[in-house]
Amino acid sequence: MPESPPPLVGLADHPRAARSIRQMKAWGGLLGFGGVVAYSYMGGMPLPDALLRGVIAGVAAQMLAWVAAVVLWQHLLDGEASAAVAAARANRIRAAERAAARASSEPNP
Repeated sequence: MPESPPPLVGLADHPRAARSIRQMKAWGGLLGFGGVVAYSYMGGMPLPDALLRGVIAGVAAQMLAWVAAVVLWQHLLDGEASAAVAAARANRIRAAERAAARASSEPNP
C-alpha cells in the first residue's frame, strides 16, 4: 500500500510560526520607525520631516522583518519535518526488527 504524503502545515496555520512572524514584523516596524525618527531629529531635521521619514522607514523595516521571519520559519519547519521523518523511519525500523526477533524466537510448527 503506497504511503500518502502527510498533510503540510503552512506558516499561517503553524501556531508558533504565525505568532513569531507577527512579533518580528511589529518589532521591525517599531525599531525602524523609532531609530530613523531619533537619528533624523538628532541630526537637526524638523520633527514633521523626521516623523515622515520614520513612517517610511517603519514600513520598509516591517516588510524586511516579515521576509526575514518567513525565510527563517521556512527553514525551521523544514528542519522539524526532516527530524520527524527521520524519527518515524527509525521507529518503523525498530518495530520491524522487534517483529523479526519475535518471529525468529517462536518455534516453527
